[in-house]
Amino acid sequence: MNLTAQNNINVNASIATNNGAINVTPVEGELTFASGAGAFAGTGAISMIAGGNIATGGVVGGAVNINSSRGSIS
Repeated sequence: MNLTAQNNINVNASIATNNGAINVTPVEGELTFASGAGAFAGTGAISMIAGGNIATGGVVGGAVNINSSRGSIS
């Protein structure tokens, strides 16, 4: 599953796959998961790459890559 936006991405509910990859990329913006929400990919890879801050919920997957070029990760 791929989510890409030029600016912010707000995730209001958990994202879950059956061992499929999850890629979330707000190119210039922030990535924010609502309280209690997370990304769950089983054995699939998870990638979260943002230009700004990243606030994740629970993250469960195979290989996990979380990277912010100009912000914080929490």
